[in-house]
Amino acid sequence: MRPTGPLVRLTPNYDELFIAYEHRDAALHPRFTGPAPGGNILFAHLVTLDGQFIGGWKRTIGAKKATVAVQLAAPVSASERRALAQAARSYAAFLGLPVLVQRLPSE
Repeated sequence: MRPTGPLVRLTPNYDELFIAYEHRDAALHPRFTGPAPGGNILFAHLVTLDGQFIGGWKRTIGAKKATVAVQLAAPVSASERRALAQAARSYAAFLGLPVLVQRLPSE
């Protein structure tokens, strides 16, 4: 089944979608500008929007919940925010824990 809206994924650091290439410009979302959120994107987990990098994320896992802090390099629409929430729900299901999403300001 094909997605009907934007597709957001929380990918791990060193994901081959991004890390395997010397020139990564094609992997950056067209709205991405400036330096990577949080510094060096090679050491951050990646947020992709429709298959292209648009931000980073980090996690904190506790005994009863996990927190996902997301920092995006560009503004996102309401439907893209919903897709991000769906990605967090998928991650929560994987962990077997509730996940709280925190949006960090862009740098």
